[in-house]
Amino acid sequence: IFAPLTKLQDLRLSWNQLRSVPQGAFNSMTILRILYLNANQLTSLPEGIFSGLTSLDVLKINDNAELTCIFMPVDQRSTLTTYEGPSSACTCNAGSTGPAGGLCTECIAGTYKATSGSANCESCPENSDSATGSITITACTCNAGATGPNGGTCSQCATGTYKAATGNA
Repeated sequence: IFAPLTKLQDLRLSWNQLRSVPQGAFNSMTILRILYLNANQLTSLPEGIFSGLTSLDVLKINDNAELTCIFMPVDQRSTLTTYEGPSSACTCNAGSTGPAGGLCTECIAGTYKATSGSANCESCPENSDSATGSITITACTCNAGATGPNGGTCSQCATGTYKAATGNA
């Protein structure tokens, strides 16, 4: 959105009734020092929205009633001379992991995470697998050739038998 403004150092978008800011809006603004997004109607900001703003000194995002947390790494926030906004860093939802305020990545296939926060995704039990971004252990289903309850112990089929389908079949 601001791609041609690569030399802009001060951007004040206060009181514009903004409801959202698109992902990548500030990507080309590497020398931006001052950014005001306060007094709008923002409810959330995309993960990584501030990651390319390596020269940022002042960030004001207060007075957005629905904006309760931001995705901004703690080390980046600590370099700001002025910060006015939510005091809490966003945490990753169940099914994804990452540091508080940082980028979240979905749990890879074969893992799950049932809680929000920065905890690591947990591996499915042996002989089972899950889809990317799984949020419960019961999403771990037995592989073909193994049997057992979803999220439980999956045992190899008895000699002379075979199960072609995945899951609790």
